Amino acid sequence: MADSHVASPVRRHDDDDDDSPRRFKIRACSSRSSDAEANRRRCRKDDHDEHLNWDALKKSINGLVNNVNVASIKDILPELFAEKLVRGRGLFCDSCIKSQMASPEFTDVFAALVAAVNTKFPEIGRLLLVRVMLQLKGAYEQNNKPQLLAETKFIAHLVNQAVAHELLALQLVTMFLQNPTEGSVEVAVGFVRECGAMLQLERFLAIRPELVLVEQRDQFTHEISLEGELDPETNLNVFRAYPNFPEDENGYENSKRSIGGSESSENENRKRSIWGSESSENAESFEEQMEEIWTNFFNRRMIHLTIMSGVRFEEAGLMKLDLKPGQEMELCSMIIECCSQEITYLRFFGLLAQRYCMMRKAYQENFEKCFVQEYSNIHHFPTHKMIIVAKFFAHLLETDTLPWHVLACIQLADKGTTSSHRIFVMILFQELSKRLGIRQLNERLNDPGLQGSLDSIFPKDHPKNMRFAMHFFTRIGLGGII
Repeated sequence: MADSHVASPVRRHDDDDDDSPRRFKIRACSSRSSDAEANRRRCRKDDHDEHLNWDALKKSINGLVNNVNVASIKDILPELFAEKLVRGRGLFCDSCIKSQMASPEFTDVFAALVAAVNTKFPEIGRLLLVRVMLQLKGAYEQNNKPQLLAETKFIAHLVNQAVAHELLALQLVTMFLQNPTEGSVEVAVGFVRECGAMLQLERFLAIRPELVLVEQRDQFTHEISLEGELDPETNLNVFRAYPNFPEDENGYENSKRSIGGSESSENENRKRSIWGSESSENAESFEEQMEEIWTNFFNRRMIHLTIMSGVRFEEAGLMKLDLKPGQEMELCSMIIECCSQEITYLRFFGLLAQRYCMMRKAYQENFEKCFVQEYSNIHHFPTHKMIIVAKFFAHLLETDTLPWHVLACIQLADKGTTSSHRIFVMILFQELSKRLGIRQLNERLNDPGLQGSLDSIFPKDHPKNMRFAMHFFTRIGLGGII
């Protein structure tokens, strides 16, 4: 009896030991479930806050875009940059397009607004241009004349503001006049009337002075073709949750400060990025590079002043320039740059380049390199600069200052060239035909020593390439050289 009395608490103690792991498991499961529930509540709250933030962003962007006008645009831009434009880029583009469609008389104001935003966020300018082009193509296919007039007016002013490249304007006019009707001709005339004013002598004649908000060096021009694949990215117009919403908010605050930050902080950051982890050896190397850059800059400045100080090319060509061997390229590129900055081609620069090539062979070799470089980068040039550079090199070829084998870099085929390259080739050969005449130009092109260099211009490797070259020269009025 006593034994059972003594053993009883021992058994109860063993039972407690057996039950304790189960209680711990129950408590752990309960704790995990409560944590999961808390996380779910927190996620729902974050999603709700993020959705409210998105709605507020949408209302704010729409309000700013709807209230913009000539008088208020400079005040609205800082407020617009304070918004989360990268996240709301689809909203901004959609709001601009709808507002412009509703009020076409304010098209130049909306284009100026887009141009200013494009300097800070080029991806936004590109997205808006893509959407406007797609809407224009849809309106053209559906023969929706009111919408077509509004869209072409918007693109015309985007061309005026250098958001869109001039070649896009040329493509649009070609599209409207390919199968001309009364309506398409009217649209083409209105389009040319809007953006053709930029071809006049005054730089900003097509833009009201109050809407000149972007300096030329800050412009970012988009080259988009009507024939390419265009993605409107419509998913950017709807809300979607971001996994790192709080971190993104901090990032937007930092970017906001960087846009409106002080110059001193930028200089400090620049110094820190240059010198932060550099050794003394790298610092000395950097100083040497900077000294070389400043020397080249000074040489280019002196070359520019020397060239422009001559009334006649003989005076500019005979000026003494303190150039070291190997710096001839600076002179050649500066002559081309000075020439391309004029309103029209001036024969002065062609004669000047010709004179230097006659003085030293090094200049001729460097002008050959310049021809290849300019042709490779011609798609980055505005149309008027493209024409001037083509006429400049036509002068050097016509006078045999440049050997004609430099034409080997030109490839005339459907693939591998852009419309800019083809325009350059058209101006070059038309100018050569004008200077030499068809007969003499044919004699030059049929020179046996040049045949290997001209195979890429007059291809014989494939019937398709041959037809393309034949059609090209026939369309530009030079079918006689084929």
